[in-house]
Amino acid sequence: MNFGLLSTCPPAQCGLPSFTSALTEAIDGLPGCKYFVVGLGGQSAKDGQSQVMQHMVADEKLTVRRAAEALNSGDIAVIQHEYHIDRGADVEELLEVHQLLRVPWVIVLHSVLSSPSSGQQRILEEACESTAGIITMSRAARDRLLLKYRIEPSKVVVIPQGANPIANAITPILNRILIWGPLRPGQADPRAVQGPAMPQYLAPHP
Repeated sequence: MNFGLLSTCPPAQCGLPSFTSALTEAIDGLPGCKYFVVGLGGQSAKDGQSQVMQHMVADEKLTVRRAAEALNSGDIAVIQHEYHIDRGADVEELLEVHQLLRVPWVIVLHSVLSSPSSGQQRILEEACESTAGIITMSRAARDRLLLKYRIEPSKVVVIPQGANPIANAITPILNRILIWGPLRPGQADPRAVQGPAMPQYLAPHP
């Protein structure tokens, strides 16, 4: 089984390259399985990332067609879906790739927006209509997806993101808050980056 992965890749600084690296390590451990990567955004691959066989760049239609051709050379395609990739648009190019795929494919939703734009909702619904499977990272994301979007429930599978919790592995520290996620404009929880203003959000106050 040859997996084609459409994702950003190192040295891009976001969660998708880390996710893809972990996924490729898991595929390497499966007998008879291999993979290749089609990179989003045109980043150069690091040494050791020779599996990146094609790049797809926003607004470059030729790279969209070539990305689809590359993915069609495998047995199954795994499409990473996240907002604010590359230029932060409604990922029209990703929808074009979906429409050109001839192999079975699944979509991994790294974010499910509760208040999408009309374009974001349309594109995600169209993509999910033609995919063989939809993966969300949490039950909450699955519930949001089925509530806000016209999606076939039987296609949705929850694969929790992150490590398994280990009892007593973290000692609580008074007045310290731990968050996980990007800290870029439009993606960060504003309460986590406002510094001294944070205590006003806490009840009771520290």
